[in-house]
Amino acid sequence: MHAWKEPAAGRRRLTMAVLTLALLAAAAVLVSSSLGSTGKKHATSAKPVLVGKGGGFGEVYVAKASILKKTLFNAKLLPKNPTARNIALAGLGRADRKVNYNLALKCWKNNGCSTGTGGKLTVAYIEQFGENVYRQMSRMEFILQALTYPSVGKIIYKSAHVDFTQAIADFKAAIAQHVSLIVTYPDFGDAMLPVMKEATDAGIPVATYAWGYVTGPGTNYLTVVGEDTCALGKTYAYVMNTQVKSGNIAFLGGFPGNPLSAGWQNCERPMFYYTSGNSQIRVAFTAAMMKLKGAKIPPQIVFPIALQNQRVRDSCTKGYPQEASGTSLIPLSLLHKMYPS
Repeated sequence: MHAWKEPAAGRRRLTMAVLTLALLAAAAVLVSSSLGSTGKKHATSAKPVLVGKGGGFGEVYVAKASILKKTLFNAKLLPKNPTARNIALAGLGRADRKVNYNLALKCWKNNGCSTGTGGKLTVAYIEQFGENVYRQMSRMEFILQALTYPSVGKIIYKSAHVDFTQAIADFKAAIAQHVSLIVTYPDFGDAMLPVMKEATDAGIPVATYAWGYVTGPGTNYLTVVGEDTCALGKTYAYVMNTQVKSGNIAFLGGFPGNPLSAGWQNCERPMFYYTSGNSQIRVAFTAAMMKLKGAKIPPQIVFPIALQNQRVRDSCTKGYPQEASGTSLIPLSLLHKMYPS
């Protein structure tokens, strides 16, 4: 018998045919891996990781883990109290809602504005001292949070410029205007209690942030939002005891007598860094909004703390103004308009 020998041209055609079939098969695998049971292509981007569940009083108790990590350093650093935790998730979860940034900037520059929604609520952020970058950024966080609520029709902002008489007058003016809620940081401490209690008695929820603690949260005013300042002071003390060991230590705080500095310094007495988040004002705002809908609000909404190593997480965030807090939830594009370089 004579063995049959395939002509060279035939072998080339066969090789090309096999290669073509192999490529088609590979393509079929790729297509099938990107199709679901409906035959539609899945999105290539991963879904965001969400923290929390449920909701009530007009809120959803869910926030993106990425948002929590940015503003709390760790997505797990939420209040231990279940109700406080839900309020925190509701407040911080609103940070990625789309709002009118041009309106927000105008509102920030003009110390208040009409939101244009026709909402019946008027909300007020009353400061005794608002002239540093931290407070100005907190004002923007307040505005952005307010704009996520269509029921808010007007936003008011006041700063007393460290004038106690003006601070009292600003509170009384807000009460006379029958505002729906007040968020504040009580720089003058318990001296602000008479007007805070006056607002509370008038049915106006008053919430503080950045651990603006004054006597009687839950009674004299709605709630105080902030980090565990005593744990913060003890942690600072531990770092100093292990790193500095001996010598004199100067305590540097904010406005003399302000509750935040007093809170951690008292527990430090018997480096790493931590920042009191601007975004806490969002939680204070949402707590007051939930109160208006009948929710029971805990007198304290306390966030656990974790000091940060500067070498691991730089406190200076790329693209942020030098004075800006890196834990702020203000969009970078808006920050650049607030503080143009």
